[in-house]
Amino acid sequence: MKKILIIIVAFFVFFIAVVFATFAYSGLFAKVTFEQKEMGPFVVAYMDHVYEELKSEGIVCTKGVGVYFDDPKKTEKENLKSYAGCLLEGDALSEVSDLQTKMKIYQLEKGKFAVSSFPYKNTLSIIIGVMRVYPKMSEYISENKLNSAEIVEIYDMENQVIFYLMPIR
Repeated sequence: MKKILIIIVAFFVFFIAVVFATFAYSGLFAKVTFEQKEMGPFVVAYMDHVYEELKSEGIVCTKGVGVYFDDPKKTEKENLKSYAGCLLEGDALSEVSDLQTKMKIYQLEKGKFAVSSFPYKNTLSIIIGVMRVYPKMSEYISENKLNSAEIVEIYDMENQVIFYLMPIR
C-alpha cells in the first residue's frame, strides 16, 4: 500500500511539473512592456476561410491578425465587433484590388502605435498573452492618457511572436 501511495504522489508531482513547465514555456513568465513606435501600413484580408481562399490565389499567409474594435468591459457581448484574417505583405499587396472582389480588406494606415510583444509557442500562448498583456495595456493607456479605436493582434507564426498594437490617436 505504501508503494502505491509513493507512485501516486510521484505521478502527481511529475504531472504538476509538466503543467508548470508547459505554462512557463508558453509565456507565463514573459516580461510584458510597451513602447511607442511608427509602424504600418497594415492590410488585412478577412472572410470565412480566408487562409484557404488566399492559398487558392497563390498567397501564403504567415501572419494571422485579429482586429478588435470594442472594449468587452464596456460593450455588450452581442455588440462586439472584430475581424480575424491574414496580414498581406510583399507581393500580395499588389493583389489587393483583385482580392477586394472576393473578400473584405481592412487597412490600417502608417502611424504611431503602442506595441507589446509576447512569445507565440502554442495555442496556450494566445490565452496567456491575452491574460497578461491586456491588463498591462489598460495600465499603459491610463498612465499615458491614450485613446484608440481598435486593438490589433498580429500572430507572426514564422518568428513565434504575437504583437499587440494599439494605434495612438
